[in-house]
Amino acid sequence: MTIPDILTLLIAAWGAILATALAVIEWRRRKPRVRVILDEVRFQDLDGNTKRTFWIRAMNWGEKSVTLDDLVISWERGCLGPFYDESGKPVSLPHELQPGNRYEVRFDAASVTESLRKRGKPEVVSLRAVFSDPLGRRYASESHDFSLNWDGTTE
Repeated sequence: MTIPDILTLLIAAWGAILATALAVIEWRRRKPRVRVILDEVRFQDLDGNTKRTFWIRAMNWGEKSVTLDDLVISWERGCLGPFYDESGKPVSLPHELQPGNRYEVRFDAASVTESLRKRGKPEVVSLRAVFSDPLGRRYASESHDFSLNWDGTTE
């Protein structure tokens, strides 16, 4: 093999590596990037009663819009849904989540507590909020330890 042949081979290999790297970067850039956060919020109403509410946010950090068409609260071997917002209306899905925007849902945690107790779950359950889209992709929050025996007092 001559030096020009070796140089041609190296340039061809470099071109193939560069093209593959650019394709992967472009694929990752266009991939939906939705971050889901599950928070438990405790607040006191005007009557002095302390309530727990789940506050779930889905934020689209990608460059492509995503349609969220389902929301469940999941644990290691099951899931709960559908949910009703603070006014008693069903959570409004599907929702078109545009790049740079977020979608928020708030609902009373009592329904989740009651459902988990009926299923015989332990005092503390690790929960995740999971949205899905029409293509079956799932966007999940990090685990959140949720106590079923919360008595309404602050810790």
